Amino acid sequence: RLEVGANRANLSGSMNEPLALTGLDVAFDLKSPRPESLFELLGLPAPQIQGLMLSGDLEHDGALWRLNDFAARLGQSDLGGRVGLDFAGKTPSVRAELRSSNIEVADLLRLMGPRTEAVAEEAAKEAAEELPVPEPAAGPDEPLITPDGVNRSALPDWQVQLHYTLERLRGPEFDVQNARLLGSLRNQIVAAALTGGGEIKGEPLRFDLRVGRLEESIAIIKALWPG
Repeated sequence: RLEVGANRANLSGSMNEPLALTGLDVAFDLKSPRPESLFELLGLPAPQIQGLMLSGDLEHDGALWRLNDFAARLGQSDLGGRVGLDFAGKTPSVRAELRSSNIEVADLLRLMGPRTEAVAEEAAKEAAEELPVPEPAAGPDEPLITPDGVNRSALPDWQVQLHYTLERLRGPEFDVQNARLLGSLRNQIVAAALTGGGEIKGEPLRFDLRVGRLEESIAIIKALWPG
């Protein structure tokens, strides 16, 4: 257990081989009513955020990593769920089931810190003066987006399954409700579906966006996480 001012962190569990991080099964819980103090301790710019909470159970066994019962709250925004990574086969795989009851755009903007446009432009100018312009890379690297669309050969050779549900997303002029995202990457083929509704500038909003075919992805998600 660690306490720094009003910040509290609890860590419990086991680790068979600490140096290799194998046989890991650790539960963590962090509560910080004033998270800017944590950023200041680390020497980082401190965003003005009211309340930060993190918790979950991290497991590592051989080539498998799992993050179960994950929950995060930042201000009035939250994110939770479970994520699994498998590096055992030739093709790494990622499976994620995530959910949010509420996301406030204002919380995300605060996380970026109080940086004005003028400050950002000055920083970009200084970076451009200090760093040389890189030469175009030679070799097989190809752009992901081309005039003909998505370049499949530039996609990573991973297997990815994503299921994300969002009850509410609020911004200055919009309010999105009951959004759902299903996505997959298999054999360098992307499939995704995004649905939901709400309102924007007082007008009704409904969307149903689809790329590729998701029937196989939905079946896999239901098999992995029934219910």
